[in-house]
Amino acid sequence: AGGGPSALVVFAVLPGGKILDDVERKETVQRIMAGFQHSIKLYLNPLFRVSRVVCVDKLPRTASNKVMRRVLRDQLVSGNVRALADSSAK
Repeated sequence: AGGGPSALVVFAVLPGGKILDDVERKETVQRIMAGFQHSIKLYLNPLFRVSRVVCVDKLPRTASNKVMRRVLRDQLVSGNVRALADSSAK
């Protein structure tokens, strides 16, 4: 059965909380995706593909400052990606 995740999604926090218009966001996402894809090809498995880049204000973190991947995954699956910026550690 399952051999791992079905999609590689990158969550990116833009420096300084910069607000982008639609054109800037699209260009930024394309640059991020290309950079990650290049690194994956060089250092991991070239068959892995970044399927999506999601820009968020901040990543949800635990009290010990670890990224809460479960929260990111749940928000992505529910289609409520916008809420990621407002999520707080539980």
